[in-house]
Amino acid sequence: MLESHEINTIQEARNQGLKTFLIRVKLLKDTQLKGVRAYMVFTKLEEYGEILKSIPASELLEKGEFEHSFELVFITKEQEEGIIEDIQNISEVEDVTIEPIGDFASTNSPRTTMTSSDTQTVVLATPNNIKEVNAPETNTVQKETAKKESPKKEEPVETSETEKKYIVFQVGSEELALPIDYVMSIERSMKITRVPNVHAFILGVINLRGIVIPVIDLKHKFTYTYSEMTDASRVIICRFENIEVGFVVDSAKDVLTVKNKFIENAPDIEKSAATEFIKSLIHLDKRIIILLDVMKLFKGSDLN
Repeated sequence: MLESHEINTIQEARNQGLKTFLIRVKLLKDTQLKGVRAYMVFTKLEEYGEILKSIPASELLEKGEFEHSFELVFITKEQEEGIIEDIQNISEVEDVTIEPIGDFASTNSPRTTMTSSDTQTVVLATPNNIKEVNAPETNTVQKETAKKESPKKEEPVETSETEKKYIVFQVGSEELALPIDYVMSIERSMKITRVPNVHAFILGVINLRGIVIPVIDLKHKFTYTYSEMTDASRVIICRFENIEVGFVVDSAKDVLTVKNKFIENAPDIEKSAATEFIKSLIHLDKRIIILLDVMKLFKGSDLN
């Protein structure tokens, strides 16, 4: 049910020539990280326009507190075909339905649908590939004029209340994390081609959408023992300074939003193969998650 102010926003968007859609996303029933998938849908859609409303609320979606489907009211200037295709490319999305919102008295709007159950890629947006979108607002013309005339805003200062998102995953008995800004996708286990004369922790390379990416076994890098590949195993594709690398982990667990005040400096302990790459610790109640240093992880893998 749309509130009156939401209806007004949609009406104004239509008057400006923008499109409004009701998007329904259905995940596979065995999806492990529903919150991650919902977050990826939100991130992808924000490249195209503005999400006006979600059902359930975005906070519940991000926590994975929903069954296997959700709805979004979306405003954009783009065509629905490209939007559907991008959402469909997100791993474990079973069905995407996009329905134009037109006359509120009519319930027989045309519908476009695409379904698939074998896509494997979770595409994550980065600050470098997010496009500027003309999102509708009340008094848009005046606000856009004021925006052009206003001075450039300074970057926000980080405080203890500043929040950041992290991908949490399991390697052996440890919970580890990486900033989500560096994570490009999360892949299921795939064919790895062996490469001769490389470090033992480099399992080989994979061909991901035409790009050859080296794959590193984090467990072997830290403990000198190889990971056992299971149905839960994942390859986390990361990018740092235009280099893409896949890291094999035992499972991808969650996306956490963490305030800076819960991040502690790593203890001063004897350096080893594992501790060398520890940047800090995320301390949440009795849960301690090791935050890895992305730069050291890449530089220490001789991939440059």
